Amino acid sequence: MDKLGIVLDGMKKYHFWVLCGAIVAVGLVGWGWAKDDLADRYDSRERKLSALFNKLEGICGQPQHPNEKVVDSKKNRIDNIQDGLKTKVAKAWKWLKREQDKNNKLAAELSAGFKEEFESFKAGLDDWRNGDDLPSSFRAEYQNFIGQHFDGLFEALGVGSDGDGKDTGIVKWEGHDQIRERFSWSQVPSTAQVVMAQEDLWVYEALFKIIGNTNGLSPESEAEEGAEDTDAEAAGALAYGPVAIKEIVALQIGQDAIAEKASGKGAEGEDNDSGSPGGGADKLKVRPEEAGRYVDADVPPGLLNPGERHPFAEYKIMPIRMQLTIDQMKVPRLLTECANSSMPIEVTRVQFRPCKEESSGEAGSAGAGRGRAARARRKGAVSSNVLKRGETHVSLTIEGVICIYNSPDTNLLGTGAAAEQAAETEPETPAAEPAPETPPAKDQQPEASPEEPKTPASDEAASD
Repeated sequence: MDKLGIVLDGMKKYHFWVLCGAIVAVGLVGWGWAKDDLADRYDSRERKLSALFNKLEGICGQPQHPNEKVVDSKKNRIDNIQDGLKTKVAKAWKWLKREQDKNNKLAAELSAGFKEEFESFKAGLDDWRNGDDLPSSFRAEYQNFIGQHFDGLFEALGVGSDGDGKDTGIVKWEGHDQIRERFSWSQVPSTAQVVMAQEDLWVYEALFKIIGNTNGLSPESEAEEGAEDTDAEAAGALAYGPVAIKEIVALQIGQDAIAEKASGKGAEGEDNDSGSPGGGADKLKVRPEEAGRYVDADVPPGLLNPGERHPFAEYKIMPIRMQLTIDQMKVPRLLTECANSSMPIEVTRVQFRPCKEESSGEAGSAGAGRGRAARARRKGAVSSNVLKRGETHVSLTIEGVICIYNSPDTNLLGTGAAAEQAAETEPETPAAEPAPETPPAKDQQPEASPEEPKTPASDEAASD
């Protein structure tokens, strides 16, 4: 006990140093344990990262590594987007077809039986392609109707002539009767002729309405022109009438509106087989009866020959051309009427130039108009509708196309020739390039090339 007391007395006397030693020992032990733990964790993390890097390098080393999960996901998403777009296009197709049918009716002069038969027959306008025909009585009725129908159209347009061929209307149009020749048949027309003639008639009626609406021959517009001129010679000075469009030089549709391409499309080597009736591809092919009516989607467009396919399944494209003498202030109104027409026109080209004054001519010519106007002014009559120097009228040419919608068929969406051409010209997906080689370590120098690279000068010298 005495010895233990001596030890305790010593520790008590030197307790500070004893405690310092104990603290140092505990600290050293704790530091050792922490160091071992961190070393283990570092090694574990290093092994995990090394495994991930090795896996990534293995993927990069493959020229076309598979990733089916992502590819399938993207493909499904694209398919869903395409299905949604097809649904929207189908709805728009149905609406446009319905609006076109609503704005273009058969003439009131046709019998109810003809209208009923034609409307049911017109459901796809493909029955005549398959050999079915309208009854001959209805085709004969249409032959008698179409020749007289243009009289009313010309009268509404303000175009007329007397027995000597002299223009008597407020709008001058030399040779307007030539349009009748397009609808003249020496015998009862076929069903195809009736269907295409009615289609042409709707197009012509749309063009006539565009000109009539631009001229604005309403009571209000006539009142704005001022007081009436009762003098006979002054009335002669108004031969062209108080209208924006004073003269129609040409109204052309189909083959007459566009020069046929010299490339010979649909010639040798073209598949002109019409296929089986009612087939999807057959519906888009131009039939022999339709030659010279429709164009492709090229710029500028070219006529489609028999056997060629329409660029779009939703509609056919018919070219139109108007050459008019018009007050240039009314050109925006005319273009607006083209867009708002019952058969909307997509204008592709507009050209205008000043009118050429004629030195002499018959009644209605510029020279005769100036003479009558001078005499009318001497008698106190004033007219602003005579072609004279400095007048605002210009010669205007409008070229464009009209889309004639087919009966909606969702199975034909995106099956036109334009879609096929786009698929053929779609660039192929480039092959994946091989993964780049792993760069050398910092302390590793790149190996020297066995041959020195040639300079461009040395290459040129070698080629010489």
